[in-house]
Amino acid sequence: MRLVRMLTVGAVAAAGLVSAPAFAEPATANSIQLGLGFRYGIEMNPGDVNPWGIGLGLDGGYTLPNAVYLGGNIEYFFGDSVGDDTNGATTNIWQLSAEGGYDIGLGPIFVLRPKLGLGLANIHEKGCVLGACTSDTESKFALLPGATFMVMPPGFNLSADLRYELIFADEVEKALLIAVGIGF
Repeated sequence: MRLVRMLTVGAVAAAGLVSAPAFAEPATANSIQLGLGFRYGIEMNPGDVNPWGIGLGLDGGYTLPNAVYLGGNIEYFFGDSVGDDTNGATTNIWQLSAEGGYDIGLGPIFVLRPKLGLGLANIHEKGCVLGACTSDTESKFALLPGATFMVMPPGFNLSADLRYELIFADEVEKALLIAVGIGF
């Protein structure tokens, strides 16, 4: 009787392993993706002014038949300001990045894409003291590891993106970037 139970448990476990779903081919395989969306950047450095804040972005890329993704982003963040035109500071960022990733199919319309972006961040700063204002724009290297989750019903896709950005300036600027978008 004990042998029958062990064989039954073993057979059920083996059937579960054999019938367990494997990763599906991603819905993005061998296709072009284009999208636009809203961005929000949370500064991770101490300071009064967040150069990211609310933003907009365009992204596009191509997923090869082997599920490797190659693409890029153009993003503009409106930044933040403190004070006024007499005594204050304003800063914002716009950036271009190329990214590569790997699309993992999680079902017929779900895709998870771990990715790494490399690019150029352009930081614009304006400061005013007693009405005398100066402004400066610097272009710095940016590294953006992250992941995108996509839902792809027929005809369009919805995406949610989370990235950690490092901008290599005099002091390394860090931010958590959150993006939501729609594309096709």
